[in-house]
Amino acid sequence: AYRHRLGVAVAGSTMHFIIAAFLLFLLYAAVGEPSARPVVEQIVKDSPAQQSDFRVGDRIVAVNNIPVKEWEEIPRYVESHGESPLVFTVVRKETGERLDVTVRPRPMQINGRDVPRIGIGPEQFLETKSIPSAIGVTVTKMPGYMWQTVKALGGIFSPDGLQNYGELLSGDGGD
Repeated sequence: AYRHRLGVAVAGSTMHFIIAAFLLFLLYAAVGEPSARPVVEQIVKDSPAQQSDFRVGDRIVAVNNIPVKEWEEIPRYVESHGESPLVFTVVRKETGERLDVTVRPRPMQINGRDVPRIGIGPEQFLETKSIPSAIGVTVTKMPGYMWQTVKALGGIFSPDGLQNYGELLSGDGGD
C-alpha cells in the first residue's frame, strides 16, 4: 500500500540524516576540526617577518602589548593597523626567552585589494571537542551543511549546471 511505501521512504531518508549527524559528531569528537595556534610555523621568503628577528617555533603572546590567545587575532590586528610598525612579544621555543620583535607590515594583493601582511604562517593542528561540545556543534552546524548540500544539488540540476555537466562529459570544457 502507498502508506507503507511512504513509510519506508521516510525511514530511509531519516536513517541517512541520522548517519550523517553521527559521522559529523565523530568528526568533531574523535578526529577534530582544523585550528591554528599563535605559533610561527612558516616564514614567507622576502617578507617583513624574514627580515626581522622572527624564528620558526616562536609563540606569539602579545602584539603591541595586547595579549594574544588565538591565531585569528593576529591577521585582524595586523590588517587594522595598516603599515604601522608592530611589536610582537614572542617566547622562543629553544630557550623560553621572552623578547620583542618589531615588524613593519607590507601590503600584499589579496582578492584584488592591498592587505597589510608580515609573512608568517601558524602552527596548525586538529582540535577535538568534548562529547557534550561535539553534540552541540553537530546540532548547530548540521542545518547549514544541509542547506549547502541542497544549494549545490540545485546548482548541478539547474539548466546551466546540466549544460556545464554535458560539456564536461563531451570534452568541450565547462566552467
